[in-house]
Amino acid sequence: MRRVELLGVPGSGKSTLARALTDSSGSGGRLRSLDEAARLGLGRSSRDRLTRFFAARARSAESRMWKAMYARAPDRVRAVAGFVTRWPEYVETVVGAQRRRADRDSDQELVLRWIFELGAKFQVASGALGDDDVLVIDEGFAQRAVAVFGHGWRPDEQADLARYVASMPRPDLVFVVDVPLEVCRERLDRSGWPARIAAQAADVRNAYLEAVSDIVRLTTEKLGAVGVAVERIDGTAPVDAGRIQALRSLSV
Repeated sequence: MRRVELLGVPGSGKSTLARALTDSSGSGGRLRSLDEAARLGLGRSSRDRLTRFFAARARSAESRMWKAMYARAPDRVRAVAGFVTRWPEYVETVVGAQRRRADRDSDQELVLRWIFELGAKFQVASGALGDDDVLVIDEGFAQRAVAVFGHGWRPDEQADLARYVASMPRPDLVFVVDVPLEVCRERLDRSGWPARIAAQAADVRNAYLEAVSDIVRLTTEKLGAVGVAVERIDGTAPVDAGRIQALRSLSV
């Protein structure tokens, strides 16, 4: 299994590109989203008969029926435990960074929940896909650096960010979606800002985007330093069939 992640500032278009890449009508089923791979994995391996039943019958991981079932699946706890056992240094790095940021980020519990939820799905998905499959994640471990460090970011945290990148499960390829910050602001004003920052004043939101842009740049550099392949994408270009097929070719 190959793993491809997307990295970019909020509003850069990561999710749009990820959905286009994993569209089964064009990918031939080889490129899977994290949610879809987790659904397939639980359908095959869950110890819970009800989970297997609904996983097999849900049309996709986006169906409300499956989302409701996944929220109560007992396999989630086992998957989190498996992830923590497999990646202890990464978990320790995240927890340590959160502890040192306690005076600047009040949403530590939320951030840890996001990390463990990602880890659980990754753990299940890793056992579900074959050698020829490609797992595509728009909110993967590289992007979660933004969640861990984005609020209250300080340049003196670069060492913590370097440890984060060095310890995280490394993807085979990262698409870095480049978009000017003013374009991201316009898109977010239309579609909605991330919930953690949506209620803040405009100057606070702008400062957040500037900080996230710095984190994305540094994360990109550090990914390259540890040997992860990085491809930069123009996030302002049209998402047409020819472009998506070219990105799929790079992915596989």
